[in-house]
Amino acid sequence: MPKLVLKKKAEVLAEFQLKGANSVFTVGSEAGNDVVIADRQVSMHHLHIERQGNRYFVRDLKSAFGTQVNNRRLHDKTEIHDGDAIQLGDHTLVFRNPLEAEEAPAGDRAGRGSVNDFWSDVKDAVIDVVQGEATSPGERPREPHFFDIREPSDQDRIKRLDEAEEFKADSLKKELSEVLEQVSAEEEKDAFQAGREVEKSPYYLLAIYGPYLGKRYQVNFGETRIGRDGRLNDIVIRENRKGEVDPSISRRHATITYRDSKFHLSDKRSKSRTYLNQDMLSETDEWLITPGDEIEIVSDQQSTIFRFVAEGNWDFSYPRRAGAWWLRYRSLAMNIGAGVLTTIAFALAVLAWQARAVVTHTPDPLQVQSKIFTKIDLTDVEKNTVRLSKSDTRIPPKPLLADINADKYVDLVVTKSNGTLAAIDGRSRRRLWQSSGIVLDHSFPATAADLNDDGNDDLVALTADAHLVAIDGLHGAEIWTSPFFESKIIGPPVVGRFDRNDSPDVAVISADGKLEIGYSRIFKPEWVEVKMGLVSQAPLSTADLNNDGCDEILIGTDRGLVLIFDGAERRLAGTVDVNLSLNKLKGSYNEDNQIRYPVGVADLNGDQRPDLVVASMQGNLVTIDISERTPEGKIKARELWWSALAPAGMPVTEFNYPFSLGDVDGDGRSDVVVVGADSSLQAFSGAGREGQQQRSLWRVSSGSILHLPALFDFNKDRHTDVVIVELLGIIKILDGRNGGILWEEHKALKHPADMPLLADAGANNTMDILVLNYDGTVNDFRSNRRVAAGTIVWGQRYADATNRAAVTYVERTTGAYDATLIFSAGVILLANLGNFLLRQRRRKFAKS
Repeated sequence: MPKLVLKKKAEVLAEFQLKGANSVFTVGSEAGNDVVIADRQVSMHHLHIERQGNRYFVRDLKSAFGTQVNNRRLHDKTEIHDGDAIQLGDHTLVFRNPLEAEEAPAGDRAGRGSVNDFWSDVKDAVIDVVQGEATSPGERPREPHFFDIREPSDQDRIKRLDEAEEFKADSLKKELSEVLEQVSAEEEKDAFQAGREVEKSPYYLLAIYGPYLGKRYQVNFGETRIGRDGRLNDIVIRENRKGEVDPSISRRHATITYRDSKFHLSDKRSKSRTYLNQDMLSETDEWLITPGDEIEIVSDQQSTIFRFVAEGNWDFSYPRRAGAWWLRYRSLAMNIGAGVLTTIAFALAVLAWQARAVVTHTPDPLQVQSKIFTKIDLTDVEKNTVRLSKSDTRIPPKPLLADINADKYVDLVVTKSNGTLAAIDGRSRRRLWQSSGIVLDHSFPATAADLNDDGNDDLVALTADAHLVAIDGLHGAEIWTSPFFESKIIGPPVVGRFDRNDSPDVAVISADGKLEIGYSRIFKPEWVEVKMGLVSQAPLSTADLNNDGCDEILIGTDRGLVLIFDGAERRLAGTVDVNLSLNKLKGSYNEDNQIRYPVGVADLNGDQRPDLVVASMQGNLVTIDISERTPEGKIKARELWWSALAPAGMPVTEFNYPFSLGDVDGDGRSDVVVVGADSSLQAFSGAGREGQQQRSLWRVSSGSILHLPALFDFNKDRHTDVVIVELLGIIKILDGRNGGILWEEHKALKHPADMPLLADAGANNTMDILVLNYDGTVNDFRSNRRVAAGTIVWGQRYADATNRAAVTYVERTTGAYDATLIFSAGVILLANLGNFLLRQRRRKFAKS
């Protein structure tokens, strides 16, 4: 069976059987060929060997370095015979055909001689023709002795000799030119090698960019040739980074010539041109080069840049004169980039470290400093005052805290007694604006919330002529006004997301039970009036009770019912009968409670679902679980616990028993802190005994407490502490664990007008207690408790715009800051280490 024997010099590497009747066998360097030869001079698909019957033919597939059969370059499809040698680079494929060898007589095989001898004689004959030894161009050349091939046993051989005799002169000249080119190349190569040995100069070309990065080449006295052909050049650049031949580099690309004690560079009509520094050489240019100059051998794939240096000056740094701008400035860009990344990462690490220090800081002991935050001009209020009592002769101004100009500073907004709004900038402590042309109902404070989704807190308040007005927090301009409400509005407006358009909506309740809802729209709200049919004297509150992304509205009534209105469905979602719940809990039959305080919402029993907290004028405190639903989807109330806030036999008054919700016992669940009618303060654990009367955690007696207490963990012991302001001007911080006094101040406040508000008023990461006095003075009690800058914990009458009276501040953890520190350290390390390693790599080139 025919086969191919793969050899490298005299070593036999492998044998390949040629199977099949009419098959094509592929030879190349790429995997997938029938014969794979790992040689840089062998193309990926180098040649085909085709079988046609009992004859075999070889065809070159336009390979980069060509193919030779018996030392003759292959141009066309050629038949091969037993013993023929196919040269590909440094390897040889010997064709063996046992059938052909058996058919030819031994004498015939001997008489044919070697194919190499045959073609050697042919070349001699061609030389004779070209040199004029033939009689004339039309006359056939003298028949050389080796053409005497007339053995009848080898018909193919005779046919080939006959064809050789009929060669035309131009074919012979073509063959001769190939021979002469090869001879000339060998002679030139030998001459260059001999010259390099004796004419080396003390100058070098350093490859500073490209596939040959890190290599150095010594320049000759005389000529130093640069190009792709290894036989013609001193400096050979022929491959790209993948090891493939780069055809865009010319065989002889450029030459460095030493003349008149100077070196000159010239381009040898290369395909892709040569550049000296930034200038392109033309075909006729010969430019002087000096140490430090950079030579760019341009390629379609990746150029090679050399730096011309004297011996010993091994500067392998990035190109500075040659190449594209991004390459020339790469070193500077790397330094700048590493510096910028280091600076940003360092700044980020500093910020993370500071934020982490805020989180981990513990105020031990708690310290509070008293100072004046600002003083508001209330002189225009005097003429509009109404005497309330002998000790308090003026209508109290009503403050709230919000960031109305989005500068990360907490601003102060005051509803004056004459119905105007004044906004005080938290940074400058000066007035930002004062409303004009709008007179508010001074019975209730305004509500702060971002109504137009511009990132600034806006204000919504009830006017004296019974409609709501929304005021832009940044400029004090009117955003929208509601229709006129015929009935008396109860309490400040509540803000929530009642439908599914993800924009803030507004709601208020009238005394005759009309629920007015303003659904946010593009230009102005869509107002909907719902008649609830029950008298209500309690401000609204709102919360997402069923975890559907929409807030429900909670309405407390004088009948002891809590109405739950679904704003998205625009229908009554459920009713909680507080009287019925108290009858069950107490075992009574005639409970009649009036609710005058917003319904509180918090997780009391730790089931991660909201529970209701209701206080009545009769002094009853009830907590109800509303997480369960009936098969019809209605709310199913389940009583948790209750407590009697008023002593037995105490007459019912207008006192509404204000309460606040926060975790005072440190169990992770909300608790209830209630102000009694006798100015006592009681704390009840939210995790009480179900169905039982709950005892207070602690009880303290105090003077007349203004409104309701504000809650926050000041000493960072995971117990929410209580801040109260008494009518006589005493301010206290009570320990949430036992009601003990953590701090108090007796002399700072003169005539407090409202409850304390809690926020980082100075944007300096400390918690402040702000109290407004009747004379317009705002006292700032700054603690050493660290918080995030601009934090607002208790900024409105009922904590926030939902009116739930629950502290929602969540203590941050260090996880995010630790990750930021690790990330910043990694960026700094990688940026500088990467820059160092890249430079160190080039320094190693100089040492190697």
